[in-house]
Amino acid sequence: MNTRKEERIENELKYLKRRVSYLESFITCHPDLAFLIDEDGRYVDILTSCVGQLYKNAHELIGKKLGEELPEKIGIESAEIIHKTLTTGESQVYEYRLDVPDGRHWFEGRTSLLLTEDGTRYVIWVARNITARKKIEQELLRQKAVISTAIESLPFEFWVFDKNRECILQNSQAMSILGNCTGKNLFDIPVKRERLELVDKEIGAILSGSNLQIEVARRNSSGEEFSLLIGAPVMVEGDAVGATGIKIDVTQQKKYENTLSRMQRIESLGLLAGGIAHDFNNLLMGVMGNISLAMMSGEPDNGRDEHLAESVKLIEEAKRLTSQLLTFAQGGAPKRKSVLLQEHMPQWVRFASSGSSADIKISISSDTPPVSIDTDQFSQVINNLIINAIQAGGRDVRIEISACRETADEGGNVVITVTDNGPGIPEDIIEKIFDPYYSTKTGGTGLGLTICHSIIAQHDGEISAGTKTGRGTSFIIKLPATEEKPEHIAAHKEHQIIRGSGNILVLDDDESIGRLLDRFLKKTGYAPVITKNSMEAVSEFRKAADGGRSFNAVLLDLTIPGDCGGVECLRLLKGIEPSVKAIVMSGYAENRALADYRELGFYGSLEKPFTLESLSSILASIISLN
Repeated sequence: MNTRKEERIENELKYLKRRVSYLESFITCHPDLAFLIDEDGRYVDILTSCVGQLYKNAHELIGKKLGEELPEKIGIESAEIIHKTLTTGESQVYEYRLDVPDGRHWFEGRTSLLLTEDGTRYVIWVARNITARKKIEQELLRQKAVISTAIESLPFEFWVFDKNRECILQNSQAMSILGNCTGKNLFDIPVKRERLELVDKEIGAILSGSNLQIEVARRNSSGEEFSLLIGAPVMVEGDAVGATGIKIDVTQQKKYENTLSRMQRIESLGLLAGGIAHDFNNLLMGVMGNISLAMMSGEPDNGRDEHLAESVKLIEEAKRLTSQLLTFAQGGAPKRKSVLLQEHMPQWVRFASSGSSADIKISISSDTPPVSIDTDQFSQVINNLIINAIQAGGRDVRIEISACRETADEGGNVVITVTDNGPGIPEDIIEKIFDPYYSTKTGGTGLGLTICHSIIAQHDGEISAGTKTGRGTSFIIKLPATEEKPEHIAAHKEHQIIRGSGNILVLDDDESIGRLLDRFLKKTGYAPVITKNSMEAVSEFRKAADGGRSFNAVLLDLTIPGDCGGVECLRLLKGIEPSVKAIVMSGYAENRALADYRELGFYGSLEKPFTLESLSSILASIISLN
């Protein structure tokens, strides 16, 4: 019996030795580090194939205390881990970083309690190199930080919902509007049910793999609000696991698009207005010219001539209207002349307040110096300010217009003040009133005060507004005074025709204007040659030069459809005869060319419609230069 028992014990010992051998081989070939540590925290045994990852050589560590051999902080924390394992019997996990012969590595230490048959307690410490995992984790943290920063910096709402409609991510922009919704179901978010149901359908569409982009309009107390909703699925291995959503407030962009659309429409309207004004001025030219010819024909008739003269005045008023239309259409440099405000202001006010019951008083100091202005453009400034006051004032509108020298010194500025008794302008918008397209009036274009500001700026002046709520508004205009002798408004004089002689070349594509100018020039003693395009005009000019019969002056229309026009034609004529005396004519919107005619090489300008008196006067002055 004893023999069998000994054999069994011997076999069990062999089996245990094989198991220990297997275990040692497994531990040794495994990349982990295995340490056996006693109750005193001393290294008892070390098994590993990765000796380069040991803090020190194994023979240096055996018998030494773990807490004393490792770096200070790690040693203290490791000793605490060992103590906790011994006292609780529970496995512990501890991550630490060590500089070992193979380099700096991260390790994950896991402990377990080993209790032998004789009651001795040991701690098995298995350390796994997790450097690769830590690098991945750090890269993920870096990427998460970048993504998180990017999402937080978005100036609009950002959301992510999973398949169960639970909010798993939102940025601070979204939180500022609806609070922290992370972890909440979609239908627990404080938004109207019908809107949530719409969002639910949109999330469903996104999870099916569709990208979403829709525009939503909503009206609130401050007006209409536009939002752009963009959504895309969150894909993981080809499966949509969530839906992202972005809500962008595009209200300002829509306003900009609407403003741009209005600008394009106004630009088109400006082109149309310019074309209409051009044609209208040509018609007025024909009417005014024929009236002038009628006044020269036959015996004098006081009654007839008085009516015809009154018709000419009305045509000049119509001309001023088209001039204002052209200023609105395309602007242009002001055609300045020195004038006295006390002469022109009553006429401007009468025109602006026509059909209104407004009580308008004008007070202009007698010593107010003249100003150099374009009277047609400045008439529009006064017109816009009076119309604004009338529209804002209601029934009992009272407007006071005054002008005086700013200081007692010579020169300086002339100050014009337009004051009404309206409700005033709120302080929060007074800085915006000169901005293009800003208007508080329903259906208003917001261009009236902008045009005023633009015209005054072109006159080297400035305009400002002062107001008190409920006590009216004052617009203050400052213009530089001029020392030039003012041109006075002259009473209409009949038959102030200056006769002359000489050859006159005319370029105008309008046949009726050509016939009229032909009669004008012949009536005043000139020999006209009428042409319809630049090529014909240059041909006639060259023919006359080659035949020794030069033109004393040329009249060139500024704009001819399908032709190079007056400016280019003059350049060609100067190539033949550099001293050619040219006058530019226009009924179109090129105010700059009419204002700066000398810079373009012309000797004078005529704005259609013009009278026979104006034509004969300018021809006489230019031809006399010869």
